[in-house]
Amino acid sequence: MHRHHPRVLWAQRKDVVYLTIEIADAPEATINDQSIDFECEKDDKKYAFHFDFFQPIVWKESKKSNSTRVSFYVLKKADDTVWWDRLYKEKGKLNFVHTDFSRFVDED
Repeated sequence: MHRHHPRVLWAQRKDVVYLTIEIADAPEATINDQSIDFECEKDDKKYAFHFDFFQPIVWKESKKSNSTRVSFYVLKKADDTVWWDRLYKEKGKLNFVHTDFSRFVDED
């Protein structure tokens, strides 16, 4: 079965990263201080992704919220002096990851 990627939105503040996975009634992602893994099956399609975060987070101080439309996470940055260039460690573009302009704030 071919794997698809759900749409992932992200934005940041000085101390947190906002992450939204846009897929209805999805299970929680598996998140640790270094990475995120997501996998689910919906409407006969398998959705999955994995990436390492740009910088470490503190998962035990982070928050999560699932609704019928999206899964939303507020991830606590391990180092709030670092402004992330991107959500994920690897260079290049992940086509399913987009800026969440509704939460976007420039670095100041």
